[in-house]
Amino acid sequence: MFTTYDGLKLPVQLGDGTTTWTAVELETSAPWFVVGLSDQECELHRSFLFREIEEVVAFASRRIAGDLTDLRLVLPPPWSATGDWQMLRIARVEQAITPGREGECSMLVMSDSGTRYGGFPVEAVDCTNRKLKTLFKLLDA
Repeated sequence: MFTTYDGLKLPVQLGDGTTTWTAVELETSAPWFVVGLSDQECELHRSFLFREIEEVVAFASRRIAGDLTDLRLVLPPPWSATGDWQMLRIARVEQAITPGREGECSMLVMSDSGTRYGGFPVEAVDCTNRKLKTLFKLLDA
């Protein structure tokens, strides 16, 4: 997904168990997510990069870095309808449950235009006739 190189480390590190980079390489040309989290107590906003929605849900649910306040789906040119880079605002994170197979479910995101995306790599999906449970609501759409 993202590859780091020692030569791209910042010369001065924070020393708190993290590593700070000047750049990372995008390893594959697959869609990924930019996750925005805010901690109201210390007025801190942080952004993280994830490749799968399940990883986003697990991380945001733990609330170790604040509350989920913003989510974007980044579509590289091969995955974008425009043939160019696209960054979609996500309105909701949902869980689709298939009737009769309650243990089988998948995570989805709905863009602010109403299109749903899911799977890996992430792509537009049709959720007609599927029961959806909202996990996170970020925007009205």
